[in-house]
Amino acid sequence: MAGELGGIIYLKNFKVEKYMCEYSIDLGVFREIALSDTMDIHITRGYYSRVGNTYFGVFATINGPFLFINNSIHRFDSNVKINLIVGKNENEVTFILGTTQFSMQYPREKFVNYDVWSDEEIVDFFQWIKIQSTSESFQNFYSLK
Repeated sequence: MAGELGGIIYLKNFKVEKYMCEYSIDLGVFREIALSDTMDIHITRGYYSRVGNTYFGVFATINGPFLFINNSIHRFDSNVKINLIVGKNENEVTFILGTTQFSMQYPREKFVNYDVWSDEEIVDFFQWIKIQSTSESFQNFYSLK
């Protein structure tokens, strides 16, 4: 599946604008780099987030949205299920990708220095992706047709 896409993409960090992820679709190799005003690159439609040493990203292709978790890449269609348990201090997210499942706990977002219009669904990558991914507008936005 990844071979049909190929190449290197650049994604913006979901929360920190000064970082981006360089992701080699063919090799599943990624690195986080600081975004510089002098860089002349094409930033792909999508976002990534990092929790510890684990990278998650969603990006647009002509075949619709794709999701990566570190070096594992998956078509982001109706077969992808996301379960989210919101706790007092940390949340747990589970991605069910066909026969593959990935779960992890991560610190709950603290609301410090956000504007009055922000809520958890906007600032938490996993809550945002769980809510948005089921909408037709998400599928359309991440389809480059």
